Amino acid sequence: DRLGELTFTRRKLASPRRQELRTRDDTSYTTEPWVTSAPVPNELEDWLERKFSITLHYLKRISFSVQVDFDATPKVLLKVFRRVAADNGVEYDASED
Repeated sequence: DRLGELTFTRRKLASPRRQELRTRDDTSYTTEPWVTSAPVPNELEDWLERKFSITLHYLKRISFSVQVDFDATPKVLLKVFRRVAADNGVEYDASED
C-alpha cells in the first residue's frame, strides 16, 4: 500500500527530527539550521583562506558589514554585534545570552 509506505517513511523521519528539537542549542539552531559537514574539494580549498563580507541589520537602527574568516561562528558574530550595538548606544534584548 503506497499510502502506508508514505506514512511509515514520514514517521521514520519525524522521530530523529523530534530528538533534534529536544537537544538543540537554540542560538546555533537559529543561526545555522541543519548544518552538515563534508570534505572540501581540492579546487575550492583556496576559498578557506578568503575573508567573507557579512552584513548585519537590527530593527532599522543598525546596519553594518564585517569581514570574517570562513570558520567564524555565530558566537563570534554575536560578539561583534554586541560591541557595535554598545558603541552606537542601541539597546537590544539580551535575555537569551
